[in-house]
Amino acid sequence: MPTHHQHFVPRTYLREWETTVETSANPAQKFNGVYSFVGESKTGEGKNIKSILWQQSLYTINFGQLFISQYCPLVYKDFVEQVFDLMTNRSPQAIYGKLGYSIIKTKNSVRKHLNEIDNWDFYYFDGNLARKKGIISDIHALNSYILEDGLDSEFERSWKNVLNDFISAMKNPLYGVEGDSVRIIPEGIAKNILSFFFMMLCRNPQFDGMGIYSWVRDDLLYPVFGEQSEPFIKGLWYTELYRMLFKSKGGHYHTFLDTAMAQCQMILFEAYNNAGAFITSDNPAYQNRSTAVERDNRNGFVFPLSPKYLIMICKGSDGYNKVDYRMATADVVRYYNRATFSNKTDTVIANQKDLSLLM
Repeated sequence: MPTHHQHFVPRTYLREWETTVETSANPAQKFNGVYSFVGESKTGEGKNIKSILWQQSLYTINFGQLFISQYCPLVYKDFVEQVFDLMTNRSPQAIYGKLGYSIIKTKNSVRKHLNEIDNWDFYYFDGNLARKKGIISDIHALNSYILEDGLDSEFERSWKNVLNDFISAMKNPLYGVEGDSVRIIPEGIAKNILSFFFMMLCRNPQFDGMGIYSWVRDDLLYPVFGEQSEPFIKGLWYTELYRMLFKSKGGHYHTFLDTAMAQCQMILFEAYNNAGAFITSDNPAYQNRSTAVERDNRNGFVFPLSPKYLIMICKGSDGYNKVDYRMATADVVRYYNRATFSNKTDTVIANQKDLSLLM
């Protein structure tokens, strides 16, 4: 079912940080949620995961963005279905369209002429002319929820199993090498965790397509169209999400995933019981660029999986399913928590109220 509050950080992911929380306004009332830290605050506010990290109609494609359908045929098909249903079930009676000498009564004819719909005239089946203004207004109010539904069915519903399968494989002695921290896990399990990471990266509203979106907006569109350039940029992002969900190649997601499987390896960190907990944020899948001189190279992509686990994706040639399994001390946990905090957009999420204890 479509929703207006669309979470760019999925609730199924945030559930790993759920605990008993409270608010500063009513500390006596405990409830199940997470601690949210906005801006530079180190004191958390208890929040229900339904109420955070969402934007209004974020993944909703409105009829005015039909221009993306050249690259997103299922979006065009969805709007054809909706327009045909609107015409067929119009109250008080059904209507049909007319464009020049073309009579538009079937799905095929709607499909053929949909891009010219503002030029249609509309008639009742008794031959009387219908009021065009109201009909066009209702058509332009149509929305497609194909991206939201796709994110849910392709990724979100499977996250708990993806995470559990990955952790179970990493703990399975059958996949280990005696005296070595590397686990050689099934390729499908490794690919699933990488897929979810790059999905989280690409679905975030802050994702800039490696600088392409801002370049198109600032250098090409904005000087000509001004504020009207924003729908085009959003359409470009929607096209990328469509490729991710409904195509097997092309676009940032598939390029990132294919490159990672060919050139990268993962490190799984598990926090010691007394080492604290990993945090996450409104930008949970990010690139860590360290300028400090460190004993270990910590440049790479970072993805907190839960308060207990975090993965780092870095350059490597031994195979993407050869995953290094390391225990994280308090210093390591604090290091990555500081990185997560620095790479947030606005909000950090933790399972503890005092963030300073984790950083």
